[in-house]
Order: sequence, then C-alpha cells, then structure tokens
Amino acid sequence: MASTKQLVLDQLQALLARERTQPSLPRSHRAQYVATINWLHRYAPKQILEKVDLVRGELEAFHHLCHVADWASAHQLAFAPISEAGTEELHERLFNWGYYREQQELYANLLHRLDEEVDLVCLNGLGSLHDVLGNASQSLEYHQQSLELAQALGNAEAEATALGNLGHAYLSLGQPQRSLHYYQQHLAMAQAAGNLRSAGIALGNLGNVHRILEDYDRAIHCIQRRLEIAREVQDRRGEGDAYGNLGSVYVLQERLEEALLLQQQAIAIAQDIGNRLGECRAYGNLGLVYQATGDKVQAIECFQKTLELASAIEDLEGQRLAVLQLGKLSQQTNRYEEAIRYQQQALGFVTDLVQAGSLMLNLGTACREMGRRAEAIAWYEKLIVMANQMDNDAPEKPSFLMMGHYCLASVYHQLGRWMDAIAACDQALLLAKGSLAPLADKIEKFRQQVLSEQVR
Repeated sequence: MASTKQLVLDQLQALLARERTQPSLPRSHRAQYVATINWLHRYAPKQILEKVDLVRGELEAFHHLCHVADWASAHQLAFAPISEAGTEELHERLFNWGYYREQQELYANLLHRLDEEVDLVCLNGLGSLHDVLGNASQSLEYHQQSLELAQALGNAEAEATALGNLGHAYLSLGQPQRSLHYYQQHLAMAQAAGNLRSAGIALGNLGNVHRILEDYDRAIHCIQRRLEIAREVQDRRGEGDAYGNLGSVYVLQERLEEALLLQQQAIAIAQDIGNRLGECRAYGNLGLVYQATGDKVQAIECFQKTLELASAIEDLEGQRLAVLQLGKLSQQTNRYEEAIRYQQQALGFVTDLVQAGSLMLNLGTACREMGRRAEAIAWYEKLIVMANQMDNDAPEKPSFLMMGHYCLASVYHQLGRWMDAIAACDQALLLAKGSLAPLADKIEKFRQQVLSEQVR
C-alpha cells in the first residue's frame, strides 16, 4: 500500500500533468505545486543534525500547499503516519520530539479550514502546546472550545480528552481541586466507553494531582493502575510517564532508592521513543532524587541536562525547575558566579513574591561573598522594596524585611560605614517580634560588635 506522502505526490503530479494540456491555475499556484513536489520527491537530508530534518520535506511541502489554500492536501500530510508500520501521525510526532512551534503552525493553518473533526484535533493540540509553553490562560480557552465542539458533535472520545486537558490547564493555573474535578470526569467517560488507553491517561493525571494534594496513598494507587494499563495496551510513553510520576511520590515518602530506579527507567523509555519532553521532566525528577540523597554533584548534572533539553523545546516549567535548583545548589556549594547567573534567570520565571524574595536574598549574599558589594547592596534594597509591597498579614514579610536590613548592615560593616551599619540594625530590630526573637538576638549581638569596633 502506498504511503500518504506518495498518494499526495501522485495527486499533485497528475494535477500538473493536466495543467500542461488544460491550464486553469495561476502561474504562481503552479510554482507552489512544483515546489511541493520537489520537497516530497527530491528532499533527502544530507546530514541529520536534528530529528526534524527527517520530516523537513513534508513540513516545507505543507507550507507551499497552504500558500495555494490546498487545505485537503495539506491536511493529508500533517495527519499522515510518519511510517508505514506506525500509527503516530506527523503532527503527533512533532510534539513528542519537542518541536512545538512547527506543530503549532500545522494546527494554526488548518483550524477552521476543513471540517469540525479536524478542528477538534487542532483545538486540542493548540491547547496542549500553549500549556507546555506556559500560556495557561490561552490553553484553557482552546480546551474549552474543544470541549464545546466535542459535545456539539456528540464525540464522546474527544469530549473525554478535552475534559482531561482542561484539568491540565487548571493545574497550570494553580487550581488542583478544580483540576481533580475534570480528571474524574475524564476517567468516568473513558471507563463508560471502555476506552482503556484513555482511562489509563486519566488515572495518571489523577495520580499526579493527588500527589500535589499530598494524598500519597491514593496517588500511588492511581499511578500503579496507570502503569498496568500502559503495559497492557503497549503504551510506551504512558509507561515512562507512570515511572516518573511514581518516582516523584516515592521521593516525598523518602523511598529514595526506589525513586532513583524509577526515574532512570523513565529516562530510558523517553530516550528510546524520542520523547524529549518526557526526558526533560525525568531528568528534573532524577535531579530532585539526587538532591534528596545529598549527592549535589549528580543533582547539578541532572538539572543542567534538564535546562539544556527544556531550553531546546521551550518547556518553561522545565526551565523554571532547573534554574531554581541550579541556583540553590550552586549557592550551597559556594559556586557563587554560577549561583548569580542561575538565580537571575530564575527571577524571570517566578511570580510568587516569597520565591522572588528568597532569590533576591541569595543574590545579595552571593554578590557579597564575591566582594561585589555595590551589587549586594542593590539586591538587598530590592528585597526590602519587594517585602514592603507584600500584604501586611503575609507571614514572610517581617522576616524578609529584617533579613534585608541585617544583610545591608553586614555589607556596610565590610565597607567601614559604621553608622549606616548601626542604622540598618536598628531598622531590623524595630520589626522583631515573636518567632523572630532568635534573629533579633543575632542582630543585636552584631550591632554591639559594630559599636565596640567604632569606639576602638
């Protein structure tokens, strides 16, 4: 049986053969079709530098077809199995390989061009892409449209998928309870339809959200069932995801040896099937395991690999995890130059004021340790400004303010600015109360030391 690529090629060659005797297309259209045929027939990568080079011909041909609004042929290429033996289609393989921008172009071009069944796939795909790219609100919008369309068409399978994807979007928006509600609906629909693969996906998602909600026993039950189903239906990606999710729960339970083996299995499967997002997340999880065991060297290597993969595929969550952990580990191992670089990157990924405050405090300390005192002062002052913007009932506010002033005092002391150091200590001590008494005692001792040195 001829491949979809060959069928499209045969159709276009027949079209151009008719055009030679009975021309009906504009010359510009004929040129686009000639280019399409050349990409499909003649393209062969001289050197495969990236996996996308394997399908470059199909992608370029797709764009030429879009220029002439031949949406039917473009759709055939985008939704074609990438091998005669496989069932994975071109647009799906692009996601697994981590080529999100290329996949996004396929969906954006085909959306509202053909029929509503194609629109379902495009809306679902665009929603998933925006979730990975960190655009949770846009992801939610696309998945909501997908759900409404699936319900209007009476497509129960697509409706179940949309419910699960809405769960992802709400989880990304920091609403795990609402996410749980959608995952439960997805599972119920999949079970009612007897769709074992879909039920497995829903169970994996439920396990993940139960982990976040710290219901570890229920999380393990769901993930183990997910693993059983993945093996039963020969879903390698699902099997790898289950290993990774189960390992994440075991870390929280301090079952570190088991967690280590599971994350290594997750990496092996992701590499074997070319799932770069899965590989990225598994390396991040493995780094957390090594961090928990106290092996900081191995942890750093894993997070560096995570950052490399996450940057290549524009996985913002992977980048955020990697730079936060690399900044922390670099600070702990006195690699202050690296700590500064990673923590400055991390500030671009965090919106939580507590996380931002911790990063500013660490940045000031790293600069101080390197003798970059002007930069240290600037970071401590930024910390104080940020802390003053926090709600008055925020428990972290007084400790951030006290630490900011105390750290400023330490830099002023190094610079011989005695009066400024004492004034900063006085500002810190005005905030002392309750649980901050031990820190206040430390600051008072430092203040007395500065006073005695000033007298001498």
